[in-house]
Amino acid sequence: MPSEEIDISGFHQIKDLTGYLEKRVDNVAENGEQAQPAKKGVFKRYEFKWKSREIEKLYLDGRKENFIVADINAFSKNREHKSIKNQLIQARNSDKCNIIIVGSGKKLNFYKKHYKDFVNELHSTIFGFINFIKNTLINGLLPKNTNIFIINKGPVTPFMSGIIAFMKSVKKEYPLINFKHINFENDVSKEEMLKYANIELYDLYDVEVLYRGKKRYVPYLSEIKNINNSKIKDGAVIVAIGGAKGITFSLLKEISKKYRPIIYIIGRSDKKNKIVNSNLAALRSHNRKVYYKRLDASNYNILDDLFDIILRTHGKIDLIINGAGIEKSSLLVKKSRHDMAEEIDNKVL
Repeated sequence: MPSEEIDISGFHQIKDLTGYLEKRVDNVAENGEQAQPAKKGVFKRYEFKWKSREIEKLYLDGRKENFIVADINAFSKNREHKSIKNQLIQARNSDKCNIIIVGSGKKLNFYKKHYKDFVNELHSTIFGFINFIKNTLINGLLPKNTNIFIINKGPVTPFMSGIIAFMKSVKKEYPLINFKHINFENDVSKEEMLKYANIELYDLYDVEVLYRGKKRYVPYLSEIKNINNSKIKDGAVIVAIGGAKGITFSLLKEISKKYRPIIYIIGRSDKKNKIVNSNLAALRSHNRKVYYKRLDASNYNILDDLFDIILRTHGKIDLIINGAGIEKSSLLVKKSRHDMAEEIDNKVL
């Protein structure tokens, strides 16, 4: 089976692939083929680091292309949103389209507002942006040769990380779209931003790019071999959302083997669920200070109350692991707002 070629042209959803694999395993058993032994899991830790990588000057001819530039906050305002759409309609007949979405850390510091306003503004902005991308795809407003750059000035907020991750998923569905995230460590003028955006048009491979001054960097994963300096210590307080199953449970299990932290697990499943019950027992065999709270992690008020209780009890929360998530297996253009809300609320909002 490892060398077997699989025709995936007819697969449109994840369940198409999983269904095929399940049938293939059944056929192996029926035909007496020898199944491959399961690979042993390896627990390693990695961190992102940056390395210098300049674009070859040989390819740079100094030409300047036009960009449609919009601030991420424009997508929460219908008037500005329509202005961007009109620019796309005007460029519809061209063979190329360049779009820059600017997300500034300063403009996205919503925490200064009332909590309800914070959530409402996030919802308005992120769904305004998602619907904009969805509608442009449905209406065929993007030429085949389309470049979409998200440009960030300063620290990347969790909200912008969600927008960037969304666009990476869109690129998987529409590989002809050249998507790139460009992060300027310091603030830059609009002229400088457009200058570097034009340079990045020559590179089709690096999806993440960092500029420190005039120096260009790309990320890579580096294994952390010495984990003795970990911030996770005995007595550390960890809150794991969606941690009773899957990858998050496996992570907590490895942590509990090495340390004795206080772990609060938040999940939707009942404690009587066989998998949850078994996994909690496995964790407690290494660490008795494991507590399970059943609640809906997308309910901000209930989640906030639980955090307050934990803080009053222990005086701190050292680590939050967000392993909650709902996967709706479908292409973006076929997803309803309800489907997208269920997927996004747990992860981004």
